[in-house]
Amino acid sequence: MHARWCRPLSSAYNDGLIVVGEKDPLEKQLEIVQRAYSREKKRRKCAEKILEDKSRTLYLSQQELTNTTQALSIASDKLENQTELLSDLAEDYDRVTKELAYAARIQKSLLPNSVSHPGFCATGQLKPAQFIAGDGYDFFNLRDDILSFYILDVAGHGIAAAMTSFAIQIQLNPKLDGICQKHLADSKNIEEAVSNTILEINHIFYHEHRDSQYFTMIYGLIDLNTGRVTFAQAGHPPPIQCSVNSGKAIPHGKGGTPVAMFDKPSFGIYHCNMEPGDKLCIYSDGITECRNKHDEEFGDERLINLLERHAHRTIKETTDSVIAEICTWNGGEIFEDDLSVLIIEYKSLDVEHSTPSDPKLIYSNACKLSNLTKIQQEIEIFLSDCYQDDITLNFTTLAIIEAMANTFEHGFQSIEISDPEIRITISKVAQKVTATIKDSGDTIPKNVLEQMSNTGVNMPSTDVSNDDLPVSGWGLNLINSATSSVRYYQIENLNHLELTFDCPEHK
Repeated sequence: MHARWCRPLSSAYNDGLIVVGEKDPLEKQLEIVQRAYSREKKRRKCAEKILEDKSRTLYLSQQELTNTTQALSIASDKLENQTELLSDLAEDYDRVTKELAYAARIQKSLLPNSVSHPGFCATGQLKPAQFIAGDGYDFFNLRDDILSFYILDVAGHGIAAAMTSFAIQIQLNPKLDGICQKHLADSKNIEEAVSNTILEINHIFYHEHRDSQYFTMIYGLIDLNTGRVTFAQAGHPPPIQCSVNSGKAIPHGKGGTPVAMFDKPSFGIYHCNMEPGDKLCIYSDGITECRNKHDEEFGDERLINLLERHAHRTIKETTDSVIAEICTWNGGEIFEDDLSVLIIEYKSLDVEHSTPSDPKLIYSNACKLSNLTKIQQEIEIFLSDCYQDDITLNFTTLAIIEAMANTFEHGFQSIEISDPEIRITISKVAQKVTATIKDSGDTIPKNVLEQMSNTGVNMPSTDVSNDDLPVSGWGLNLINSATSSVRYYQIENLNHLELTFDCPEHK
């Protein structure tokens, strides 16, 4: 049995004595205190360790904070410097942008305005890939009967290309005694004048301006009396002739090398003959090489088809359509290369400079229903050179206008066009005046006389009084009475209504 449970033998042993087997209460308390102290000491050491670690962490954090503060201060200084630099750059950019915009306006002002000359009419458009372009074009009379034209495309684009383009135009400008004028005067013939002009341009920019870029070019001369075109092709896309008679667009030329690329350039001299109303389209490769979102080039074939669709439209309408089509193909008006297009329509000098002894007079113009009255006035002025008798003059004019009006009224019934267009060409050869009404390529005016006959309006005979005819019958009777023959035919899918009038008398 444990000592703590032993019964004392005598109470006398309890007085002032500790029972054997039991601890002294003080000893117990001392043990408790010692254990508590030991635990507290451990906790203190642990706390000191934690405090030491925290202090070290805090110190490192303070160091990091100090370093970060210094780095932020440095970054702040750099940011302030960068902000000032960006502000300066923004000011410089605004200044350069304004200067380039001003340069672009100057370049645009140097391009020729659309003109209508007794022998030709011409218009063009230029769209730079950047503010200013390396493309350029111009046309000007070197003589009353000689029209000079060119288009060029300097390698690359931007300021350097634009400066080279500007320098070339200075060399060619006839107002500054350019080399075009000089070689026309000094050469034996037109072909030699064209060739010598290209050779001198090559010499100037290959030998004297070696820092300039090479460039492709078309330079040509048109004899406004005959419509014969002579041009040099130096690495530039071939000009396209749009025939008013056939409605076809035909490229001319085979290539050659760019100007200022070699000491002795290789270029071709080519010819084509234009009839009154024909157009010559000269353009840069920015047109045909423009790519769509599928990385597909616009190409020569699409351009030719577009020109054929607009063969009978005005040159401004055609030029606008070319640029609009390219913008649609490109998906916007931001291009990788400069775009330029120049279109010249040959009108012949015969109309303005003819005399009664001239073997041939020609009038040709596009006509819409909305400007029929204006065309009537022009036709009457033209026919006044053919007839002495005012009654015959008025009779012929009214017959032509009646045929045109009937074409508008009956030839476009199945086509939804608000203001259709046709082309009227009038020529005088010997004692015959021939008026030919042709469609625009987009529409189909039929044989008006035959079509009206099929709808129940028969062609009346000339012995029927006009007073006894309805309005439509009166018009047909007028045409039948005034003409010596009427015929309808097609050429290259273009419809032609031809009216022939006798013209025995001359002014």
